[in-house]
Amino acid sequence: MRSLRLVVVVAMVAVLFVGGCAPVETASTHPAAVAVQGLLALRSANSTDVAAYERYFADPLLAEELAVSSQAAAGESMIPESDVPYVSRIESGTADVVVRWHSNERSFPGWPSATVFSLALMEGRWVVVDAVEPESDVPGPLGKSELGQNADNTVEK
Repeated sequence: MRSLRLVVVVAMVAVLFVGGCAPVETASTHPAAVAVQGLLALRSANSTDVAAYERYFADPLLAEELAVSSQAAAGESMIPESDVPYVSRIESGTADVVVRWHSNERSFPGWPSATVFSLALMEGRWVVVDAVEPESDVPGPLGKSELGQNADNTVEK
């Protein structure tokens, strides 16, 4: 009987431990931020594959423009290195994702210090609908509690 209790206790501890190790969504792991990470990876690699870009945009013409511009890159990245993108605002079906750039005037003249990508949840995936420089201070990342309050955190696999 004592060994049965021990087995039950060990099993309960294991379940609690595994449950406690579940990944906690953060501003940089939210599907909207992950979508921007994927887009930046394509741009960094100078992808010329229109279809690869299409999944990240509401307007397919933007995908074509980026693929064409990558052809002229001559092996150099079209974008500077950046910090990991993070969600700075989220509402029902929309999110803002911030990218802080590591650029210098010699390599990327006139490049902004940050870009705010506006995304919309369309047909189960986050797509970019706009990208702008922040008007003033660069918005910070949302906290775990702010992310947890929004149910629109699905992503197309």
